[in-house]
Amino acid sequence: MENIQNVMTAFAKYNNIHLDNYVSDDYLNEENKMFFFDNYIGNDIFEKNIIKWLSFFEEKDRAVFMDLLSHYRYFTKEKYRKAIKEICGHIMEEIEGESDKVLLVTFPSKKGIASGGDQVRAMLEEILIGKLKKDHIISDTTKLDESVYNGIKYIVFIDDIVGSGTTLFGNVRAVCDKLPLGKRTDIKYFVAMVYANKRKIQRKINELKNKYGIDIQNIFVYENTDKCFDSNVMFEEGTRKVYKTITEYYEIKIEENKLDDDTEIDSILGFQKGQLLVSFHYNTPNNTLSVFWRPSKLSNDPLFIRNKYIRPSISDIRKAKNHCKNNAYLKRKLEHVSENS
Repeated sequence: MENIQNVMTAFAKYNNIHLDNYVSDDYLNEENKMFFFDNYIGNDIFEKNIIKWLSFFEEKDRAVFMDLLSHYRYFTKEKYRKAIKEICGHIMEEIEGESDKVLLVTFPSKKGIASGGDQVRAMLEEILIGKLKKDHIISDTTKLDESVYNGIKYIVFIDDIVGSGTTLFGNVRAVCDKLPLGKRTDIKYFVAMVYANKRKIQRKINELKNKYGIDIQNIFVYENTDKCFDSNVMFEEGTRKVYKTITEYYEIKIEENKLDDDTEIDSILGFQKGQLLVSFHYNTPNNTLSVFWRPSKLSNDPLFIRNKYIRPSISDIRKAKNHCKNNAYLKRKLEHVSENS
């Protein structure tokens, strides 16, 4: 229990938050105290959820995942607001107050369902009340036509995260397919992200310039990041190698025992080996190590479950574990028969 308290203290310090200020939506506020609501880190659930999450790992490996959690970036709604506000400040500086000549381009989900772009737009609308008209915040890039940028001098592509850069490239490409942005050399283009790797953004910007002629001139990133195991950002080299091997072992187990309706692909060490350690108060990116967000038939307790999942029931987990035991028994029996034949 003391170790759990220590890791919670380290997590809170790393993120500069006070966990006592947060509760889940299940909390009954009978004393009329003021709390922030958070269904990942509410103090009525977080410790219990850490304990359940850690139970998936062998005891000898738990210290690894507690250390990863101690270096895990978490964006509460308040921290997220601060990030978007800072980005807006950079944008307003860059456009020198010409708010009637800027478009903030956010991105819809490809499937037309809830996405991080919804959160970005909602926060932009709140922060920019009285500073930017709502028709300068683009919510659906599929409905754009050339009239949208009449008189426009600045276009900012804004989102919450860049992991591999694939989504950024696809989103900007979709706009370029609709509008000949490369021909508008009078417009200045920018990219703004809450959490991203600037080098990956720059590579995608170079690809976009080569293919579409669009010259994105500046990058605003609230927090720059890198792969947790393949860079020296968080851990020393020897530690990184050990942590990577252990994490990969468990993520392969999760993949081999994935839920029947799980369509996630390429999630070992995060999507496209993203190796990120990050969640937002509304969801966890799939570039994050999947031990933190992906349920399986072996465990229904990922600490920061992605909002595409519903946790499997305890009975489903028991059935899956029994199935694994039976398979292991049959395998040993066949090997024994084979040895004596």
